[in-house]
Amino acid sequence: MQLVSEIRNNQQDPNIQAEHHVHDSSSLIKINADITENQRTVAIWCSFFIIVGLLYVLTFTVPDTFATIYDNNLIYDCSHLKNNPSFQKDPYLRFICYQFNTQDNRNFGGIVSGMSRMNQFLIVRLVLKKQPYDVQNDIQMYGKFTGHFYELNDDYTIDSRTDTKKGHQFTANCPSGSVFCDEITLIYHSKIDHSNYAFVVHFDSDFQWDLSPQIAFQHEYVNSDYTSFLLALRYTCVIVSIIMTIAYVRKLQRISYFHWVIEQRLIVLLSGLLILFNNPFYATTILIPNMASAFFDVFFLVNFFVCLLVFFLVILDRVINENGQKLSKALDKKKIIFAFVIYIFLLLTYIGFSYNHLDDPYTSFQDSFGGFYDFCKWTGVVILVAYFLYIIYLYYWVFKSYNTLIWRNRLFSLFSMYYIVCCALFAFSGSMDIYGSVGGRALLFITILNLYVYYLHYMYSFSPQGYQEAQQIINLEVGNKPQIYEVLDDSLHGIDIASQQGDHQNIQKQNINNQEQMLAQDIFQQHQQFNTKKNGQEQEMQNYASNKTPEKAHNFEQEFANNSNEHQSQQIKAETGQHKNSKSNEKYHKQNEEGESQAENGDLVLNFDKDEEEEEY
Repeated sequence: MQLVSEIRNNQQDPNIQAEHHVHDSSSLIKINADITENQRTVAIWCSFFIIVGLLYVLTFTVPDTFATIYDNNLIYDCSHLKNNPSFQKDPYLRFICYQFNTQDNRNFGGIVSGMSRMNQFLIVRLVLKKQPYDVQNDIQMYGKFTGHFYELNDDYTIDSRTDTKKGHQFTANCPSGSVFCDEITLIYHSKIDHSNYAFVVHFDSDFQWDLSPQIAFQHEYVNSDYTSFLLALRYTCVIVSIIMTIAYVRKLQRISYFHWVIEQRLIVLLSGLLILFNNPFYATTILIPNMASAFFDVFFLVNFFVCLLVFFLVILDRVINENGQKLSKALDKKKIIFAFVIYIFLLLTYIGFSYNHLDDPYTSFQDSFGGFYDFCKWTGVVILVAYFLYIIYLYYWVFKSYNTLIWRNRLFSLFSMYYIVCCALFAFSGSMDIYGSVGGRALLFITILNLYVYYLHYMYSFSPQGYQEAQQIINLEVGNKPQIYEVLDDSLHGIDIASQQGDHQNIQKQNINNQEQMLAQDIFQQHQQFNTKKNGQEQEMQNYASNKTPEKAHNFEQEFANNSNEHQSQQIKAETGQHKNSKSNEKYHKQNEEGESQAENGDLVLNFDKDEEEEEY
């Protein structure tokens, strides 16, 4: 019956027919990118470049990423803090207000006020200046320091203090012709949850402390206007990507999944990862940073970029080797292994960058891992260079066979080439850093990512002609259903009836057998009881014969004989009933055999008279 059920399910499922068509046919269901005579398709494709140009112009209107304050006075007006117990008692905070002007002091620090969560993080850099007579000289300044970082309440009392656990070495290069040396990052505080902060840096004896007038600090944090613009853009991308993905999937679902080519399936995957890349939890990531939000932000980013890298490799390989074919083997083991290696490398590297400042604001990724930092940096550069060189190699073969490509592959190759060039420029120019000096370009890159996927949605959606072709194929194959299904339905109906009747006869047969066993057991028990009674009576007769008169003994024998005759009569009746039951069973078995013979032909008619059988029994 399980086989019958599978046959019926396959008969009623048109997707099975569509699957056979996919494997047996080399034709593709037409998409919008196949319509060469449609001017709207070309216009929409060209509009991508116009929109990208407009977005680049708009980047100049984006608010500045950072607000920077140079603090080179180092002598603070602490009149409002004279009676503050925190500044009176703490041995390091005292230097901020009272001992900055002493010549033998190796402690430097400052106070940063008016911070908010929209500033996201605080960076403090050390800026060194050369003496006027050393401006034309190329010198280096070096030293070691330990730091103390304070979170202050609104009344400037200390809420918490973080001390560095080890000394940090630094080297400042001072090129000739410049007054300033290279900036040295001292503090990177990634969680702004107070309005006021203070820091003190203690330099060791190797530092050239007599150059204190040439020391300045740079306070840098994210502009709150830029944060507002960033949140608005990211959540706009989230909403639009969800709407576009749902619309694209609904269009594809009008045709069976078996008709989707590998491009359409990968675009669906890329669209889902794009939603995560836009990060619906981005507000938590930047306003309330923690280990979990940092991990998921990196996790979403790496997933999307690895999928995008593999997408280009698979589709370009398919354009070259599988031009116009429906089935694809482009996603092979080599590409899967490449994706896995890149995925692990990027995930570990970016997680390290995200976690490096969460615990100790004075500890950077480079300080924590040393040579491993340089290894990650240069390994990433080598991977990017190798990847883009291989993309250039694939495009060489694309253009070599360009005249033989179908229209959709030509359109994809040209459209994606511009996008790949943009990705390379962003990657090697450092513009992908969303908090870099070119934060507007980073937002442009995010917008281009979203636009590229949206245009793929349009290009690889089934065209109206494609819907008609697919429907004709399904209707043709479903309409030509073999006539054997109709004959099979009638046969299966007869088999079902015979099976039900056969089950009913088996139940009756089992009931009769159970009754026979119970009757035989009752006869056996009665026979045992009679033998027991008989033996007892014989013993009593012997006792009477030995102790009583001959007349009493004769009466006892007569009574015993009567009991024996009565038992024999009951036994004869039982045997007679068993004989009738046996005849009834023979009649039942005979009818059952006839019924099974009829069931094999699908025409079983059950004529067993239940009432007659019960009466005779």
